[in-house]
Amino acid sequence: MAHTDPLTGTLNRRALFDLLRREMERHRRHGHELAVIMFDIDHFKSVNDHYGHAVGDSVLQHVAQVAAKEVRGTDTLARYGGEEFVLVAPETDKIQALQLSDRVRVALRLDALPVRDRKLRVTASFGVALMRAQDTEPEELLQRADEALYAAKAAGRDRVMTEDLLVTSA
Repeated sequence: MAHTDPLTGTLNRRALFDLLRREMERHRRHGHELAVIMFDIDHFKSVNDHYGHAVGDSVLQHVAQVAAKEVRGTDTLARYGGEEFVLVAPETDKIQALQLSDRVRVALRLDALPVRDRKLRVTASFGVALMRAQDTEPEELLQRADEALYAAKAAGRDRVMTEDLLVTSA
């Protein structure tokens, strides 16, 4: 319970940092790839404003469920805070991380959430970062994923960006 976000059932932020420290050490020891994917629900504030916080909570749960169906058994999903999630993908190179991100992005867009008398379509923006040899703390890796995420939002939302370029869009 101390490691789980009670709303989404994913890892919480504290558990995420513990996991990232372990995976970063494994990366340094064995030279395996490590990708971090940060994603954020597009226009989430308007969902809360229009439908209320109970529906906002349902959206967060829905996003966690849809994402969990798309990840591999070795990947871990965590709620970073608010409407932001992080996928930790060990032994995942850039191409695989982009494919994983886009798979989750498309699944979210296609799997509408029933809300009252309509279907609510949710989109998300994704930022991908790969561990570098000089990374010593999880914050460094998360910061680069966050910067890529905000670049995806600035480029129009519902897209995936890496640390260095736009990769996929709506």
